[in-house]
Amino acid sequence: PVPSASPPASAADSAAADQPSWRELRRRALLFSPLLPPDERASIWERQADLGEESVAAHSWACPPPDDRIVRIFREFSPTIEIGCGAGGYWARHLAARGVDAVGYDVAVTKRKSDATVRRGGPEVLPNKSNRGRTLFLCYPDEDVYRPVPGLDDGKDGLPPPGCLGEACLRIYGGGHGIPLGGG
Repeated sequence: PVPSASPPASAADSAAADQPSWRELRRRALLFSPLLPPDERASIWERQADLGEESVAAHSWACPPPDDRIVRIFREFSPTIEIGCGAGGYWARHLAARGVDAVGYDVAVTKRKSDATVRRGGPEVLPNKSNRGRTLFLCYPDEDVYRPVPGLDDGKDGLPPPGCLGEACLRIYGGGHGIPLGGG
């Protein structure tokens, strides 16, 4: 069939248009083959990462809420602070609803969505007096998305700027406990 120049008629048509071609699927099957050139392997990895991030963004509601075992751990280490909680503050809101003293910060939080549990901010809020003594919680901190914090990432400590959100938080955090969830 000849491709149409008109846009897809429905969301289903649009999703079908985003599906990988037969050639792309074949290339993925050869991902670990020594016959695949490194630049093509890198291209496939990047596309897979993009698809994964798009899927998480589109279906983040599918993540189940924290169960009783997880809540008990958070209560043990309460109060907690999550940096990079996302605009909706998924974990902070679920934990607070279960009686855990939890706050979350993210640069994507708007004034409209900001409240006592979820606030606008990043690693720079860790030294704030109201956040001292909180256990640092990092849930899949972005690997390569990080906005430098003026005054904190200026290199005066002799270290290169952090490469990711998790590293920035660990450099700034002065507390004694941390809860990592996911990531590498």
